[in-house]
Amino acid sequence: MIDEQRLLENRTGVAKFLGSNHGVSVFIMSAQTASSEHSSYDQADDQFTTALERLNRAIDALEAALSIKVREGKTVSVLERELEVLLGDRSKLALELNQVKAKASRLDAAGAKVSEHLDKVTANLRSILTNIK
Repeated sequence: MIDEQRLLENRTGVAKFLGSNHGVSVFIMSAQTASSEHSSYDQADDQFTTALERLNRAIDALEAALSIKVREGKTVSVLERELEVLLGDRSKLALELNQVKAKASRLDAAGAKVSEHLDKVTANLRSILTNIK
């Protein structure tokens, strides 16, 4: 009870120990004040508990968000490596495509010459066949 009185004295500044003559009146005043403020202590304790629970939930949410960020960081680095590989493949494929296009152009040119040559040969054969008749 004396600890409660000191707590009340420190907290509210209402009750003070005035000496042995007034010790009883201070004690009575403290008991009355303590009983009337007991519910406010409970209320403050409930508010503190609620705030502590909210803080714990916020910390849990922060840890979860941090965990996600760490995983995303790993995902980003994995994606960056995959992008490097894909860009390397793209370069190789672009080079190969250019080579194939060049070959296709050469084949088209050769095909055009062969077609022109065949047209000349066909024309000569017709001419020969026409002269034979």
